[in-house]
Amino acid sequence: MYEYFSFLYPRGLRHRLMDYFNYFAVKTRREFIVGAILFFSLGIALSFSFQYSKAVFNPNYIPTFIGFLLLFIISLVTIQSIIYSIISIMATNRGQFVELILPDALQLISANLRAGMTIDRALIQANRPEFGYFNKQFTIVGKEISTGTEVRDALKNMTRRVKSNKFAKAVDLIVMGMKSGGELSHLLSEVAQNLVQQKTVEEKIKSNVTSYLIFIGAAVGFAAPVLYGLSTVIVKVIVNTFSQIDVSSTASVNMPLVVSMDAAVAEFLPDFIKSYAMISLASLALMSSGLLGVIKRGSAKYGLNYIPALIGFGFLLFWAVSTGAGALFDGLI
Repeated sequence: MYEYFSFLYPRGLRHRLMDYFNYFAVKTRREFIVGAILFFSLGIALSFSFQYSKAVFNPNYIPTFIGFLLLFIISLVTIQSIIYSIISIMATNRGQFVELILPDALQLISANLRAGMTIDRALIQANRPEFGYFNKQFTIVGKEISTGTEVRDALKNMTRRVKSNKFAKAVDLIVMGMKSGGELSHLLSEVAQNLVQQKTVEEKIKSNVTSYLIFIGAAVGFAAPVLYGLSTVIVKVIVNTFSQIDVSSTASVNMPLVVSMDAAVAEFLPDFIKSYAMISLASLALMSSGLLGVIKRGSAKYGLNYIPALIGFGFLLFWAVSTGAGALFDGLI
């Protein structure tokens, strides 16, 4: 049954999800897993929408069915985005672990080749417990070569099981060197040294962008909640002041502006400003988290772990400022 649900995905997204499961070496059919993810996402989104649609959307302004539909779509998209991001991050983390140990692995294979081993034996003998997930890849490639697969094809096949652009480029360099007749042991050693140098440059770049991370975190986590909190209080004070002015008693005076305010507007505006401020804080937290992920690790998905902290601290500070400033202004007035 779950396999049929997988076809409800857009074709490109379905194939991308199934490709991600290649990096985990799952034995279950990928269509089954993708369909199960969509089935349970639909169930969670439906139950959440039934329970909270009236609480989120005011029936006086948005009809119940439209509110339910909007909340269902938002919930489903959010759940799918979280699941997709988690799967992508897990696959990328495996690839980054491979990138971390790749120079040592290439140096070890190069040493085995210089010792007189064949390429398949050199790959198998390069297995080390500290290589973890990458151990299996060496074993698979060694078995493929020993059963008649070309070395270049076996290495290319390994890039489909590891999500890493650096690894794929390193394999491309090795394959090109083998085609041109270069000495494989020397080529592997050179690639390993280049990877080490590239890692050093990346670490220097990360240390130079720390100030940007601090600035963005302070702006979104502190400055924005404080300003929004003060804004909601100021709007509430202005609304209360204007709503108490009786224009009829000052009809004989020529006033350039009309300062009276309808009671319905006076009741609606503070709640609207508060809702707008909270939505804006959540949007800022989402966008800034993605920006932090791009700056720190090169991809927006790595900013997901900042979202709970930014939203939670931002909402808490917004509530504290609006409550404290509101009590202060009420006392003064």
